[in-house]
Amino acid sequence: MRPPSSVRIFEGRIAVEAWGREGWRTLEPVGVDLGVLEPALVAWAEPRPGMPLQIWNHRDRVGRYSTRIRVPASLATDFASIPVLAQIVMGPKVHYRLAGLIHDALYRWQAPRQPSDAAFRLVAVAGENGVEPWRGDAGYAALRAFGGRAYRRYSAGAA
Repeated sequence: MRPPSSVRIFEGRIAVEAWGREGWRTLEPVGVDLGVLEPALVAWAEPRPGMPLQIWNHRDRVGRYSTRIRVPASLATDFASIPVLAQIVMGPKVHYRLAGLIHDALYRWQAPRQPSDAAFRLVAVAGENGVEPWRGDAGYAALRAFGGRAYRRYSAGAA
């Protein structure tokens, strides 16, 4: 049995249109509450005012803290830059497209790679339509093994 979802969309929805070679483009901003604190991502984002991707810590009415990420509209994404075999293991993209969207945004703006990959696993497993933990682990392993190429492409300015 899967634990209750802790990741939730707090703003917008995943609305996309077909777009260029990346595959899709977001039509509106999407805000996601990770349900846990991700201090490495927040520390990376704080000194970058004006960046379209927003990351901050949020405190709810009960006093619990979590990290929130707001992905801007017009972000190009393919939802999963992992090898086809890993995509097959992960299952249908509908189960992890939010994870792929968050991950693509973090890579595009060069957030630290390891926390970005960890955020993919967290959102894939704990999201509304999440995958089983072993599938999330497989996706995380594929990102760690094969995601460096996409990360370097963005850091070279080819985004």
